[in-house]
Amino acid sequence: ITDFCYTYLKMSLLRIAILSVVALLSATGAARTGVISNLVDACKTRRTPGDDIRFRLDCTVIFNIGDDNKRMIVTDGDGSAEVFLHEPEFRHRLRFGDRLRISGPLTADSPAKEMRRLFCDTQELLPTKGTVQPKPITAKELLSRTPDLMPVEIRGTVIDACIEDVLADWALLILDCQGLN
Repeated sequence: ITDFCYTYLKMSLLRIAILSVVALLSATGAARTGVISNLVDACKTRRTPGDDIRFRLDCTVIFNIGDDNKRMIVTDGDGSAEVFLHEPEFRHRLRFGDRLRISGPLTADSPAKEMRRLFCDTQELLPTKGTVQPKPITAKELLSRTPDLMPVEIRGTVIDACIEDVLADWALLILDCQGLN
């Protein structure tokens, strides 16, 4: 009986060791590779050490932040993100509706689901203009930040307007939307 118990104990310890190695490999995961082709997936995919995941997207400029074409908000129709372009060489300031093909690696800082930022190492201006239709939303949806970074249409009455102090080209509108102001 003692030899049986000893053998059973050795087998149990071996099983535990094998299961531990399998669990460790599952937790760390093997390095992933691939190319992501839409903004929603690019913004929700988490990079882990050793991954070689890139994104390659055709998108439309919603808003260009600054005059150097390095930082802007883009959409591919399904999602939106803030993108940082590496040394863009466009002849004109990119505007609403300009189409871009962007690509880059998912980095430790991108994408952060909460931030939706992508850092591009290549970019190309596409010859066609894009169309972006604003999505009609309610004031509650706007306050929930669900449509963050997306063009929206909201119905309301302007009750006040002013020019922003820091960015003189920004106008602030105070709206009354069905009792929410």
